[in-house]
Amino acid sequence: MVTFRFKTKDVPQEYMVAILAALMTMENADLQSQESVATSAWQVFSRLEATGLRMGTYYFERLARRYVQKDSDS
Repeated sequence: MVTFRFKTKDVPQEYMVAILAALMTMENADLQSQESVATSAWQVFSRLEATGLRMGTYYFERLARRYVQKDSDS
């Protein structure tokens, strides 16, 4: 089983919301892949950007890779 843990230190709440939303939309994504997490997070950010969440896409992708840590609990 794959679970995700968030290291929440110094992460603004709106970024955490965007990353959580990305994870919730990953039904068809490969959960074994960090790239899938970053890509899905970027896709959600692209939608949220229109609502006022502003940050660079490169930074958001790095944020997703840094703060979403994959743990195998099988």
